[in-house]
Amino acid sequence: MRHLHFAAAIGAASVGLSVGCARPPCTVGTDGCPPAPGPTTALAHAPAVPGSVTIAGAPSTLASVASAVPPATTASTPVPAPPHAPVRELPVRAPSTEAACSVESADWDVELAFEPDGAPFGEALGAQLRLELSQSGHTVFAHVDGPGARLAAWAPRANVYLARPRAVGRLVYPRAGTALVWEGAGRKDAVRVSVDVSGVLAEPTVVREELPCVALTPRPGEFDVRAGFPPALPIENKILADRTPLSDRPGGPTLARAGEGAFEIVAQRAGATQILFVTMDWLVAGWAPSNALSEGETGFGLSGRGEGGRMAVPWVATPSERPTCNGEVPLFVEVAGRRARIGTTLAGNIILLGDGALDPPRADGFVPVVLPVRRWLALAPGAQLLARLAELEACWR
Repeated sequence: MRHLHFAAAIGAASVGLSVGCARPPCTVGTDGCPPAPGPTTALAHAPAVPGSVTIAGAPSTLASVASAVPPATTASTPVPAPPHAPVRELPVRAPSTEAACSVESADWDVELAFEPDGAPFGEALGAQLRLELSQSGHTVFAHVDGPGARLAAWAPRANVYLARPRAVGRLVYPRAGTALVWEGAGRKDAVRVSVDVSGVLAEPTVVREELPCVALTPRPGEFDVRAGFPPALPIENKILADRTPLSDRPGGPTLARAGEGAFEIVAQRAGATQILFVTMDWLVAGWAPSNALSEGETGFGLSGRGEGGRMAVPWVATPSERPTCNGEVPLFVEVAGRRARIGTTLAGNIILLGDGALDPPRADGFVPVVLPVRRWLALAPGAQLLARLAELEACWR
């Protein structure tokens, strides 16, 4: 890792021009008289000063963070900056309308992208999150507070979960790690969510409900939904008739019709039996007429817990020297020929140049950087975290 690999100050020295030819005198451009020589420019590198680097023409002592400056060289013609592929600048804008819900969580992960449905450019790991769920549903904008920086970008794969056990559609109880689908704004501070229960329920195959924002969290909750129901009764060899009506209480109105799946019998009351369908993602708890059960194979089946969460390999350096910025510096991500501002470093925090940042320098003024405080920002393959060199120079002074 090269920390501060600044090029030495460059001064241009003009070279006098003369026009002439061998005696006898002749007119430039005529036969026998050579053309006038073109202008040349000498590129002189100022010698490196031990313990300092030159920034914007003025030396400043950064011995603790600067790496060695290459030996001075002289060229008779200008050294062009290396070519850089054209980059499309993208604005990362927050939703234009007020969010339907804003949910927060500490120490969780979220993938970030330039567009609402774009491919992720990276992932924030173990950060403080605030997700804004859109009014129209499905899209999410993320605000991330990480060590030393604030980020803001779309989160196309962000999920929301139940913060505590509760029913969706009065019969379906999602597990702690089951992601909900939000379908848009409901009443004030509420959002419509849905759960796909196809297979277990013949009708409906998707259950929906409007939940208050406080019932949701960006990370899986910490609860065991099965613990809220009685243990299975020692009743075996029962099968349930197709499309048996299910209700949320004995003798209540039909809310759904049973499909297929393993189930447990957990209670019986005066002609009604409470049945618990158990899957890896959710439970369906409904009361059915006892006469809908008949002798057959055991109905006891699956139980389990599905916990979500994607792991990523963090992109981070382990520098030996850590220069601190005295101000805020805009951060950009560039990937696949596109670049967008995605956040800002916080004053008083560390920011380093990435490996080979100025070897050679880019013509567009950007340099790769590293936020080494903690492993919390993982970039997708080919993506770079960038800052403008001029703004880094200013913050390091």
